[in-house]
Amino acid sequence: MGSPNLFDTLTQQVAQQSAERLDTARREAASIVEAARAETAKAREDALDDIQRELDDLAHAERERTAREVQRTRMFAREAIVEELLEQARQKLPHLAEGGDFQPALGVLLEEALQDMDGNCVVEVAQTHEAFCRDWLRQHGFHQAMVKVSNDVVAGVVVRDPEDTFRVTNTLASRFDKLRGDARALCLAQLAERSTATDGA
Repeated sequence: MGSPNLFDTLTQQVAQQSAERLDTARREAASIVEAARAETAKAREDALDDIQRELDDLAHAERERTAREVQRTRMFAREAIVEELLEQARQKLPHLAEGGDFQPALGVLLEEALQDMDGNCVVEVAQTHEAFCRDWLRQHGFHQAMVKVSNDVVAGVVVRDPEDTFRVTNTLASRFDKLRGDARALCLAQLAERSTATDGA
């Protein structure tokens, strides 16, 4: 009778130990699965964060590229506007020479052009200003100077030596061209300032 009890006890102990081991194995497996799930969730979250950072970086880079493109387009537009305005202004210069109001300015242009010349010179001028130039030269003691009508001279004078080795062009257009770079820079600066003020409004 004792043997069956020992057998039963041993069987019961083995069964209990097996159950405990199984329970431990289940807990370990559950812990491993939970850890794996947590690790997977973290990896997924990290991956999503990385993707979001990349998307943010791309969006930032695209915004900067677009801003640069807009600036470049505005700059080209401003330059085109300024060039058009300056050219329109230059085209109007010949009209300023029409009529008697231009004669005082023509006298100044003639006087400036004659500064580096002696009395023996040739003054090229438009036909409409020929008589004024002859009178001006005579009144200012340039008796040897010759006046020659030229269709190429508009709104000003060209003074040269008789051999045409040295000449001075002093017209509204030539003076405008000398100042064109400064005028262009000034106009561009004003347009940029207005554009900045408009953007800030």
